[in-house]
Amino acid sequence: MSSSLASLPLYTYQRLTAPDTIRLINILPRTAEDIDQDLECTCSVVSLTDNPEFVALSYTWGGNAFTEVLVCGESVLHITKNLHAALVQFRRPDRPLIIWADAICINQIDDAEKSLQIPLMADIYGQASEVLIWLGEETEGTNDVMLYLKRIGQRFFDRGAEILEPRDERSEKNDALWKDLIDDPNLEMTDLIWTKPWFSRVWIIQELALAGRATIHCGDVSMNWDVLFAACKALGRAATDGSLFWNTTSQRPRRFKATSTLNAWKLDDMRKTLRHKETVSSEEILECLNAARSFHCRDAKDKIVGLSSIFNRGRGDPFKIDYGKTEADIFMEFAQWNLRHSDIVDVLSFAGLANHSLIPESLNLPSWVPDWRLPFRTPIDCLGRFTAGHKLTSMVELDDSAKQLLMKGMLVDKVIAVVRESDAFKASDQQHAFRCLSLHIWLNARTLIIDRNDPVFDYKRDLPQAVSPDDYLATPHTYFPQFRAHMLNSLSPPEQQTPGSPPAVTLMPYEPMEFHARVAGITSDRCFFITSLGYIGLGPKGLGLDDVVCVPAGASVPYVLRPLSPDLKLYWQGVERARDACIQLPVGEGLLPYVLRKEEETYRLIGECYAHGLMRGEVWRTEGVFFEDFKII
Repeated sequence: MSSSLASLPLYTYQRLTAPDTIRLINILPRTAEDIDQDLECTCSVVSLTDNPEFVALSYTWGGNAFTEVLVCGESVLHITKNLHAALVQFRRPDRPLIIWADAICINQIDDAEKSLQIPLMADIYGQASEVLIWLGEETEGTNDVMLYLKRIGQRFFDRGAEILEPRDERSEKNDALWKDLIDDPNLEMTDLIWTKPWFSRVWIIQELALAGRATIHCGDVSMNWDVLFAACKALGRAATDGSLFWNTTSQRPRRFKATSTLNAWKLDDMRKTLRHKETVSSEEILECLNAARSFHCRDAKDKIVGLSSIFNRGRGDPFKIDYGKTEADIFMEFAQWNLRHSDIVDVLSFAGLANHSLIPESLNLPSWVPDWRLPFRTPIDCLGRFTAGHKLTSMVELDDSAKQLLMKGMLVDKVIAVVRESDAFKASDQQHAFRCLSLHIWLNARTLIIDRNDPVFDYKRDLPQAVSPDDYLATPHTYFPQFRAHMLNSLSPPEQQTPGSPPAVTLMPYEPMEFHARVAGITSDRCFFITSLGYIGLGPKGLGLDDVVCVPAGASVPYVLRPLSPDLKLYWQGVERARDACIQLPVGEGLLPYVLRKEEETYRLIGECYAHGLMRGEVWRTEGVFFEDFKII
């Protein structure tokens, strides 16, 4: 900092008085003769209702070292190096740049102001004429990779979806494009872009999802977001279809780690889902929050706060932000808000003691409150829209002071056997381990897929216009035989292998591998169980004997509860009743018995589960089952 700047006072923020006002900064132009001149700006306060013209910046702070200076009139602001580099890059030579950047336009030491400004971010990024995404300054190799992605992405974008069809449906002219993609040495260097911190920051989700026009910049190279994602899709296709590498390339296959693009896929999916929506459904809110679990933030409460402007759009009952509260308070209040303002109870699928146990530092949350610090997990309902408890909307009551959840549902059965991973793989000899592996894969897949032919997927067949060319959920039952054939062909038992020979593993075709990825995601950290009535299913790893399976009203899937009383009785075991009543089912479906137990039972939520024979509301037709209360702590 020059001596003249050192004498200037720090910028003093004036309080924003109106609820829809924001600050904008006007970056003053530079001259060609003095390219290294100090970065200067003026600040203005505007109302969003006046539709001001501005661009918005999407970037990462790059650390907490505020080493750079922005001159604002007769005072200075200290900013991070990465923000300074972005403003220098975007500064125009001939006219001011009117821009919104969070670190400058929101008083970061005023929690009250942040609580008011954060809900406006949906409007800020939605109204901006352009969102400038800043990945950072050029480093070794990044310019070449950006130019490669821009070239490939534009060519794939111009040709549309046809280029991403299975290999036997592609034309010869497209093979040249695949060859260009695969043979280019920059393919192995694309992690220089995909691993940039911007791709893993929670706050950028809403910044991209709500942007009208978004351009991505790294150093001096830029491209439209849609062009970058076209390159991402092409790279992902090449990485997961082994035939592309072996049949198209003219040299050794190049290495490319497709997993590094996962966040880019999530970002584009959320952008397509949320961009034009005036309001977001409860299901979409939960999907967005779960997808965001693989993104990072300095403060865990930002897992909710950083997305709140998305799910508050157009709502008359918004989730209120108080940035001064702890992460535990924010998580609790969000769960309460979601349950109160939703017809479903699917937020419980992300909660439970099984999930809480995966995080070393406990927040001491009630078992029914999700801890959003947990990394991404595949929910049971990701393979299709289950309707275990959808005959009725949710029936919940919340005791805020006691942190209890009271909900109505049906207690179905008690767990009598649990098969854990260690049970399946405790054999030490190779041959037995191989057979266990085959059985384990087979059972995992069949339990989740056996009843998928219909009618769960009818909505996909009834709405063909909603199915995109790469929607592999449309008919997963067709992939199971291919997956099974691949497993049988690619793995051979030890007795059929010769000493020194490599493992007989082949590249999996694209669609069966997609099937495998979905099954693997669902079965991770889950185990098989059997109930006393013979239900079999897949539940959270933490479930134990005498845990109970229940179906709450408004639930997509069943849940496993742990009764605090060791003497809990099921409905056929002579439950002592204090009162009997009935609950009206939807028109034409009669009444359902409702029983208030004489001795109130209290439970802890273990987690969601798949129970074969309960996923489509079959329990509503089970003789003798009644509705009752579950008090969950």
